[in-house]
Amino acid sequence: MKSAKNPKSVTPVGLALGALLSLALAPCAQTTGFVKIFDGKTTKGWHIQGHAAWRAENGVLIGTHAAADSVFGHLVSDSAYGDFALRYQWKLVKGNSGLYYHSAEGGAAGMIGPQVEMDDNFPGGIYTTNTNPWGWVAQPTSEAVKTWYKPNDWNLVTVTVKGPHAAITYNGLPTAETSDARLPLRGHFGFQVHALLDCEIWVKEVELSLPVPTALGPGNALARKLGKRPDLFPGGANPFWIDLEGRYRTNRISGNAPPLAGRSR
Repeated sequence: MKSAKNPKSVTPVGLALGALLSLALAPCAQTTGFVKIFDGKTTKGWHIQGHAAWRAENGVLIGTHAAADSVFGHLVSDSAYGDFALRYQWKLVKGNSGLYYHSAEGGAAGMIGPQVEMDDNFPGGIYTTNTNPWGWVAQPTSEAVKTWYKPNDWNLVTVTVKGPHAAITYNGLPTAETSDARLPLRGHFGFQVHALLDCEIWVKEVELSLPVPTALGPGNALARKLGKRPDLFPGGANPFWIDLEGRYRTNRISGNAPPLAGRSR
């Protein structure tokens, strides 16, 4: 019997790369774990939008704003994110603040997108600006606020977002959630100081966790095994890695993959 002709031979490198690429399309089942995105010493990784003064002092981000100033101010993350879990602690000294997520710079209020409220009136609610809808997406009652908010003290906030669904907790208690598909699915973080108010806001321990495809997670034996094959990847470097924005990156096969906690832009 005549053997069928094989127009192309498949090399070990091709098989390995194909395996990794197919695994990369597997559903996400792991996360990066929480990684600090505020180093406690500088505002590296963030930039100021609008009118505000932000500084790092003794492990705390301090934002201030003068009541005479009619322009909002924000400390905006350099990077943008899709699905994520964020946690941080904050204390309101005076004024009004909030955390924007999935947002962009622009519009009358300086940011476009949803915001987790950080004030004495409705902390833990979700308010969105320069979008449709514009206004409260999830507004807590005054009575409910008393159960989770600690005035003049540190409050631990978590924001967990997957697709259009966002869930907020304050000090371990759920405060608001939304699945409004009209809201943006990706964007920047932005800590706000409010226009026309005398504001001072303290923020610390800002930490972020992102989904990582199972195939490239630390528990995947095949990815580890292939990544250590010197005949496939000279230098022992797996050419696939994921940055903190959840994006696939490739390096030269002979190069070293940056650490998982690294950020590129």
